[in-house]
Amino acid sequence: MLLLLQETKKSSPYQCGGLRLRKTNDEKIVLKVGGSIIQNNRGEVHVDLVREYALMIKELRKEGFDITAVIVGGGAVSKRFASYARKLGASEGVCDVVGIQATRLNAYLFIAAIGDDAYQVVPRTLNEVAQASATGKVIVVGGLQ
Repeated sequence: MLLLLQETKKSSPYQCGGLRLRKTNDEKIVLKVGGSIIQNNRGEVHVDLVREYALMIKELRKEGFDITAVIVGGGAVSKRFASYARKLGASEGVCDVVGIQATRLNAYLFIAAIGDDAYQVVPRTLNEVAQASATGKVIVVGGLQ
């Protein structure tokens, strides 16, 4: 799943990657990318698709869209790893951490694909997100605690 901003009345259209956007002044954009976009159920990464979304993000930024953050999900892989931990006798707290770490791996894949336009660390807390926002780079978030 990929969510983008809603169209507004005082804006101009923009087409990118089959998505139609409208730009308005001073709007910050947060994208949400589901874990199934990044990996299939077997844990294989959709490298070409991740690269395509990263290129779209960089292109939109060049066009003046203020893409502030990309929030990535863990998908089936994070659920599967949490399930493995549960089968091994882990507490629910540990299972949560395992799922969070898998989600953070997805975020690092997006950071790699976006490159220099991305803040190079996945924030762990909202305070870290606030600090990262001062850089003006795209903040890739997954597995906030």
